[in-house]
Amino acid sequence: MLNSLMVMFSVLPLLLFCSLFLLSPAEPAAVDDTYTLPYEYFINCGSKSRVPFGIRNFTRDRNLGPFSCKGSKPVRDTKSSAYTHLLYQTARIFRHPWPYKLRISRSGTYLVRLHFFAFSSSSVILADAVFNVTAKAESADADASAPWFLLLSKFKMKNSNEPPVVKEFLLRIGAGEFVIYFVPSGISCLAFVNAIEVFLAPTGFIPDNAVRINSSGIKGNYSGLLSKLLQKIYRINVGGPNVTEKTDTLMRHWIADDQFLLLPGSAENKRISYDQLKFERGANGSTKYIAPEDVYGTAKELNPNFSNITWRFKVGENARYFVRAHFCDFISPSLSYPGLNLCINEKICEWISPNEVVNQLTAPFYADFVVASGKTGNIDITVGPHINGTSETAFLNGLEIMQLMENSYSSFVPPKPRKMILVIIAGSLGLAFAFIIMAVVMVRLVCMKEDRDTTPRLPSLALLVYGSGNDMSTGRTAGLSLCLELRIPFAEIQQATQDFDSKCFVGEGGFGKVYEGTLRGEKVAVKRKEPGHKQGLAEFQTELMVLSQARHRNLVSLIGYCDEKSEMILVYEFMEKGNLKDNLYDKDGCSKQNGLT
Repeated sequence: MLNSLMVMFSVLPLLLFCSLFLLSPAEPAAVDDTYTLPYEYFINCGSKSRVPFGIRNFTRDRNLGPFSCKGSKPVRDTKSSAYTHLLYQTARIFRHPWPYKLRISRSGTYLVRLHFFAFSSSSVILADAVFNVTAKAESADADASAPWFLLLSKFKMKNSNEPPVVKEFLLRIGAGEFVIYFVPSGISCLAFVNAIEVFLAPTGFIPDNAVRINSSGIKGNYSGLLSKLLQKIYRINVGGPNVTEKTDTLMRHWIADDQFLLLPGSAENKRISYDQLKFERGANGSTKYIAPEDVYGTAKELNPNFSNITWRFKVGENARYFVRAHFCDFISPSLSYPGLNLCINEKICEWISPNEVVNQLTAPFYADFVVASGKTGNIDITVGPHINGTSETAFLNGLEIMQLMENSYSSFVPPKPRKMILVIIAGSLGLAFAFIIMAVVMVRLVCMKEDRDTTPRLPSLALLVYGSGNDMSTGRTAGLSLCLELRIPFAEIQQATQDFDSKCFVGEGGFGKVYEGTLRGEKVAVKRKEPGHKQGLAEFQTELMVLSQARHRNLVSLIGYCDEKSEMILVYEFMEKGNLKDNLYDKDGCSKQNGLT
């Protein structure tokens, strides 16, 4: 057994040495050296004014979504602190799924950042919000049936004391329209956002190919990165302080590395004057937009008493991550430096030689990898001398880790536009009205034919209206023999409405006044003809004739009528929830999305 172990350890260095040359790091694509940070889009959500933040002005969001109706409204921090930036003192809240729609003029890789801060508001508790965020590029060359990207699922701030949270994504967007939906969950019925950034990254910012390292330590090539959604997990300034949006060229936030070191004494912080940095234009070098001077001008160098420096980052299990390591050799005295080993999860090492990559000192460069995390949920990054046991050193300037959101698709279906809903409602009501008119005409024609064939001619309208006593009542219903079973005595209706007491009055229409009553143990609506109203006997007869024969769950039911003592009264079932208009529209005239449910 001991001999076996000795053989294994004697062979291990040889295997590790061979793996160094099995595959070389994929060369990054050439980064556009004419790029400048765009001015769109930097959005101050829920605000009426422009706010400077970082190196850009964030403009108000008024024209970037349908924000005129209920369902979305701006809110303001009512207990703002002097330390809270203006950008985080306003927000826009959503009670229904609501979009931001951004016009994209140029295809490419875009950075998307969403800012959240649950400040105190007198009208809403932002910390209670639970919601999803989905996005989709609707361009001319995009597949209309393509699913939505799920950027955030069941997102929630921890509490109202949590500092601002910024979620950052990288994705490919074609020219056209980019839509971001905030979708409240059924738990809180609330979503919010403080600020949004969507802007074009430099050409070549993310390569399409990179060295792939799986959880077993096997290397290969990964292609298709440009088609993936990436979410930033870590952005580390190694050997230096935090870098904020005020000094980073793309308004990124970098944090110091000390908390991730496995052995804090294994490295020493180093720095260089920024004017000594030599940014190379080309496929192998870096630019200030890949990482700022604050990152390349600082580093951690190996302590001679240790064999390596290792950082450990907690990530999700069995997921893939895009890892970018930043280097700038201002440590070595000359180009004779043999380079260093960059090892990932102690399984695969890459030989990193500044001389081979940029062929000069103080010139920034970087290396990209796609790494599988495995079951441990850790990514360990280690740097050490290329040749073990020598006095050579090792260093690192920066690290970025982004998760490949490979299955982050949403089944979300956007609600139909309000105009389309109104068109559908108007069309449906129009068809229903046309159907009722046709039914009335047909019934009238049938009744007129039957009257001509089987009965004497009815009294004239003048006689029906101005006749006296019981004859008038008899004449009024001469053509309505089929409805006699619906006839209700006037005294019974008086009792049901407390003699038409004003306390029972509920409304007034073209026919007359409407009263609420209780008839035979059932709530009813009593419509009574009043002098001076336009509708008269003909309308009374038509409505009675049609509704006495029509029965449908979407039509109010006629219970009976009364034509005693010159009265024209119709009795319907009482509708508790009001009329159709109040259910379709709110008091501001805006369509209710749930008005018909």
